[in-house]
Amino acid sequence: MFGGGGPLSLAGGGGAVGAANKVKIVEVKGWIKEAAAVPEGVTMMVTELKCKQDNCPPFETIMVIMHGAQGGGNQKRRIHSRLGDLTREVVAAAWAEQESEEGFMPPGVLGGP
Repeated sequence: MFGGGGPLSLAGGGGAVGAANKVKIVEVKGWIKEAAAVPEGVTMMVTELKCKQDNCPPFETIMVIMHGAQGGGNQKRRIHSRLGDLTREVVAAAWAEQESEEGFMPPGVLGGP
């Protein structure tokens, strides 16, 4: 299954996801698969949430690889950016860094590199 399964709900969307966001989620899952060498059959989740941390942009995108029975636990990355603004380069850079609660700050976002 390309891109794996996972929720498509977005913050503020009342559970409904527009066609453009569905397409973007599939695209981002493809970038995660490339950047993190995700094996076939592993589930991935991509969702946009309102950020509740101090000094955080209003929205963040959460990406999770759920290895499940294949072992390895879950891997999570948080990017302080709207889902629609993500690029292949930003997703790859987030997966190149160690997982952290602070998340990845793309260039040009609240003092990102």
